[in-house]
Amino acid sequence: MYTFIHWPLAFFLRVNGGEKPPSPEERQAQAALESLVQKQQNAMIDHRLAALRRLYTRESTAQEGLETAISRSGYLYAWARLHRLKWAGVTVRVRTPLVRITGADNVDFYAIERKRYQFHYDSTPTSQVWFGIASRHYISIGKRDGIWRITGDAFANQVHAYDVAGQSVPDQTGGGRPPQGPWGLDRMAAVAYANQFCGNAPGCGNGQRYNPHYRDYNPQGGDCTNFISQVLFAGGISMNQYWKYDHDTRLGSGAWITAPGLIGFLRHSGNASLVAYGSYAGVTRRTAQFADGAMETLRPGDIINYQTGGSPISHSAVVVGYDVKGVPLVDTHTADRYRVPWDFGWPSHTIFYLWHVKYPDERAPASS
Repeated sequence: MYTFIHWPLAFFLRVNGGEKPPSPEERQAQAALESLVQKQQNAMIDHRLAALRRLYTRESTAQEGLETAISRSGYLYAWARLHRLKWAGVTVRVRTPLVRITGADNVDFYAIERKRYQFHYDSTPTSQVWFGIASRHYISIGKRDGIWRITGDAFANQVHAYDVAGQSVPDQTGGGRPPQGPWGLDRMAAVAYANQFCGNAPGCGNGQRYNPHYRDYNPQGGDCTNFISQVLFAGGISMNQYWKYDHDTRLGSGAWITAPGLIGFLRHSGNASLVAYGSYAGVTRRTAQFADGAMETLRPGDIINYQTGGSPISHSAVVVGYDVKGVPLVDTHTADRYRVPWDFGWPSHTIFYLWHVKYPDERAPASS
């Protein structure tokens, strides 16, 4: 799901929290990168493709990145049109944990882009909504004719123009009437943990950092389920021999760090029940059982799993609330997300699994 250009890390200098502070040249390059990325994201969200093309050089690596950016812009346009909303802007901040200066006019970065998207629904033009996403990728910039431009860009979480999960439901209005609280203390503790430790995304707490008491599994392929397990544990669900994290070895069990393993634990332990699964149309369709669709039965602290392309379930998210239209919002790791609409970034062939979590203080006491 993630495609990176793998430059040897031994050639990089650590500039954020590393052994040496950035040099004047590195600071200049970082400022140029942030300016370029802000212009890039502005052009993408406004679907201004001519402006987007001007940010890239003619080199093949740059053109590959440009094609991905154009496709991503098409996705943003199509997703907004489907949900009947208008983008109001995007604000970007860039962290550069790793940087390599390859010449006077060429710099390679491992970058973490922190994007704050703003929009409003056509039906509620005075109510602006925002969400935060952080994505990790490799990006290169070079100075050509005195102007910094992008020479290479490997996006994570690539999306394709017009391949939107809800496109099979053209008349869908989105949202509905989600269940209302008050919620139990355990459920709210889980949501509070998710919002505090969701990572690099704008809006997340803890200085936009993961909880340091747990290992970050992103280098091993992804941290999404490790994060969800932490959320459930914060909500009072007890570890056992199958679902556990060892702080001494900094290792989680298979049920703790993999989506299929977590599902098996939740199902067989009785800590969660499957509400529904299916395509976007399947989980949002109004039925006799679900007046506003199965998706609208999810409560803060419940879980969504994502499956694409016939492959095993590969991603996990936690519901943390709803927006002004009643659309469920989720927090995740890999990519880090804060209060993002549950379907954003997912293609049309995605299968969604909806889980109602049974937190300890919501269970009926055992009969004597």
